[in-house]
Amino acid sequence: MRLLDQVAQYSTPFRVADVGCGVGGQAGHVTVLPGPADFSHRVAACPIRYLLGDDLVAVCTELALAGGDRLSACLDLIHLPGRDLWVEWSDAARNRTFASLPSKGAIPIVELESGVSRAGALISSSPCGRRGLLRTFWSDNNGIVTLAPMETHLDLDRGWPALTVHAPVFQGGLVAINVTDDPDTADLFDCMRFRFDDGWSAYYRAHRLSTKEEHRVLRASLGAVARDMPMILAFSLLLGARAALASHPVERSRLNKRRSVKNKPPLLDHVVVTCPLLTQASGRSDVPPEGNLRRAPRLHHVRGHLVRRGYRVFWRTAHVRGRASFGTVRSRTVTLSFEARSH
Repeated sequence: MRLLDQVAQYSTPFRVADVGCGVGGQAGHVTVLPGPADFSHRVAACPIRYLLGDDLVAVCTELALAGGDRLSACLDLIHLPGRDLWVEWSDAARNRTFASLPSKGAIPIVELESGVSRAGALISSSPCGRRGLLRTFWSDNNGIVTLAPMETHLDLDRGWPALTVHAPVFQGGLVAINVTDDPDTADLFDCMRFRFDDGWSAYYRAHRLSTKEEHRVLRASLGAVARDMPMILAFSLLLGARAALASHPVERSRLNKRRSVKNKPPLLDHVVVTCPLLTQASGRSDVPPEGNLRRAPRLHHVRGHLVRRGYRVFWRTAHVRGRASFGTVRSRTVTLSFEARSH
């Protein structure tokens, strides 16, 4: 079952049983925390639901962390594609692509359990699509759905309040990922802030964590969601380009009629989005011109990267350049064009 249907049908409150002496000194205390059930009605009512194909997941993962100009050079072209939307992807496909990248940048990462199969994000944005709030969900192979304790806030125009004193992390404070050795990644993450859900903040405050425990919880929570917004921004960039993606609406009314006879809950309509540009782009072999005595490059991997020229973005996908016997270059270039628009 798709994650969007799992969340929409989720009705069990998320309960955590404390080990030993719990909150208020009560042994075995059970705390109800924000979970998928609290967002089931919002996913069911969401007017836009995208499911990304594995090829698109790979492209968005590379695009978000690409070399060259990187995604940060195209932030003015990006607008979230709706006031309320759901975006879902295969987490295994993203992890495979991320693991193949030569450099992981400065993004804090924690590997989710190996049983995680799908992940998704519920996104609310401003009318202009330049600001938004993202909540991350994921499911394992046993159908257990989890909501990340941390929210991701977006402001592509970096209109963050200039606070002289930052609120503590478990008292509603916004957390920024500080990148010092990579200006492009720093620009991208300067558009994002992270914040613990109020319920989870109260839970951690009640447990009076040590400084070391606070750091561990913060890093693990950041690592679980830090890659999501960059990938969503890459998807939004491609979605705003002319004919860059192919969409296939999946309508569930006929299937739901049969399900209703069996007293099964309805499944949600959605749009499957893929990236046909990759299959349309063809590789070519370049032979050095006669008289060129320069030794051709050895066979090596070239990371995908962006080049921007005004409202045209050239995306050179990851490719292998050269060959063992010299001279051959295989490459693919995709051109994305955008309408000039004001915020």
